[in-house]
Amino acid sequence: MARRMLVVHMGGLGDFLLSCRALECLARDFVIELLGRPARLELAVAGGIAEKVHNIESSGFESLFIAVSYTHLTLPTKRIV
Repeated sequence: MARRMLVVHMGGLGDFLLSCRALECLARDFVIELLGRPARLELAVAGGIAEKVHNIESSGFESLFIAVSYTHLTLPTKRIV
């Protein structure tokens, strides 16, 4: 049974292109699936590096990459010396 690896990639196109060599090395020992934005990650499938691409926006993982707002927190009004 082939070992599988999910690689999460949320970077831009340039970052992805630079990571392709590392993905090729991983693909020697693992079946690679990618999680991110399909428009750029499909290049890895077309190039034979990855088997499948999963869209991060429809996977439920997108909440891990959303900036957290701390505006609801209140700071103490009493000065501590």
